[in-house]
Amino acid sequence: AEAANDTFRTTVPDDPYHTWRRIMVRAVSGHPQDAIAIAAAAPPNTDPLAHAYERYALAVANVVAGRLATAEELVAGLVPDLVDQTGGANALALGLARPWVSLLIRQDTVRATRDLETLKQAVEWNELSLYNRDYPRLALLHAVAGQTGEATRLLDAFDAEIAAAADPITLGYAAATRGVVAVERGELGALDRFDAEAPRVGCARCADLLQGLVHESVGDGGSAIEHYERYLDRPFFDGAGFLLHLFAPAVHERLGRLYDVRGDGARAAEHYRAFASLWENADPDLQPRVEAARRRADELSRSP
Repeated sequence: AEAANDTFRTTVPDDPYHTWRRIMVRAVSGHPQDAIAIAAAAPPNTDPLAHAYERYALAVANVVAGRLATAEELVAGLVPDLVDQTGGANALALGLARPWVSLLIRQDTVRATRDLETLKQAVEWNELSLYNRDYPRLALLHAVAGQTGEATRLLDAFDAEIAAAADPITLGYAAATRGVVAVERGELGALDRFDAEAPRVGCARCADLLQGLVHESVGDGGSAIEHYERYLDRPFFDGAGFLLHLFAPAVHERLGRLYDVRGDGARAAEHYRAFASLWENADPDLQPRVEAARRRADELSRSP
């Protein structure tokens, strides 16, 4: 990927997105510190939209490195710039990264809900066209957070107002989200229905993350492991959206716990160490998780 970008840089030297690509490739391939260094050394970008995307890529690198406070500041800062340059819909799409980080990495549902409401105010969500309100992706966040009532309300609004004109990927998100809601409510056969709908989100890696979360939530550790491992193994980009970019460290941490429960100490230690390595320089409030992972990996390695 880096070689291709270097070739493109030589061929089209004035493209303003070279630095964005360099940062993103390093951030999501397990080298977040390199990505942060690239951003620090890059010359100022005079293209305002490209500069906004560089800041998003830098936010991704900081999330992967466990520097969540810095990442949240970057996302919060670029949202109004994106609103000015491209409108609220694009700002909403990238800004959703912040509440998802609060939900899945900080594991704080209250904070995630607050972050989402702050984002909706920043993009003037009620003033967006019905199509650009992105009901299904907002509903998915609520559904994964266990807020099935709000998820259903958003999906019902989507069905009534825009579903007939929606694109296949957006319809796929709606179907997958209804599957999550059905699982949360314990409906008969809901897990199988959700698994059938999840690939419709148009991003295999994103689907695996969602399936891992849902199967883990119902105690199906074996299937959760399968999907989480595939999430880590998927190619860098096979679709669009932040679900691809941000969550490898948290998935390593979850896999460590799941393998630990199953008694597979070697694999548990491997994932605990991968998590701790990525988060070596994480924020101080996250360091207890890093130390717990290291400690458990050492305990498992000493076990006969």
